[in-house]
Amino acid sequence: MASQLLLGATRHSNESNAQYWQLLSHIDALPWSLKTASIAHALAFYEIYDSLGIWKACHKLLQFALSTVKEMDGHQSDSLWIMLRIAEVARLDGGLQEAEQLGQEVLDMYIELHGRRHPAAVTAMGELATTLWACGQLDEAEKLEREVLDMRIELHGRRHPDTVRAMGELAVILWARGQLDEAEKLEREVLDMRIELHGRRHPDTITAMGNLASTLRARGKLEEAAALERESA
Repeated sequence: MASQLLLGATRHSNESNAQYWQLLSHIDALPWSLKTASIAHALAFYEIYDSLGIWKACHKLLQFALSTVKEMDGHQSDSLWIMLRIAEVARLDGGLQEAEQLGQEVLDMYIELHGRRHPAAVTAMGELATTLWACGQLDEAEKLEREVLDMRIELHGRRHPDTVRAMGELAVILWARGQLDEAEKLEREVLDMRIELHGRRHPDTITAMGNLASTLRARGKLEEAAALERESA
């Protein structure tokens, strides 16, 4: 009952994780048996910890969910979804080797099951590209992220949120490679679409302003960079 009440209390805080922080001590105090009473419980608590960036708790809950799905001979797509979340959490927690190995395994299986252009395969490709960027494997990361962007455009068009996200991720990789001209062009497009989709004060828009400002500063466009930095502060 306690776990259901806490999950109910957090269910309506989609716009902010402030309520999660307020309830964290109570959530942490729940016994493991309640957090893992079912796969649904484990994944719900994972989402709470994920929103707070508590990666070790996320990893533990996802590992439980994965082992339970496998024991139940669950659908392979469920296992792959959980495995991809584990790869993401491992990357965010600094476990880059685990993230790369698991991310590659998931991508290979999605391609085998559905082909390279399936939306799930494209998502896995994007996650692996981000991991490769974090590992410093920039050439392979750029190659994969360009493929992701091309397929996002094909599937959704240029103005879809998933396409905009892929543009932003490619721009980050290009910035790391010193390809600042192309990075700037992409970041300008990302910022324009973030403003159109969310307005100027949305967190994603502010992040896009900061990214563009960093690129402009690196290119010596200091006045425009400073203006964006003031607005995004």
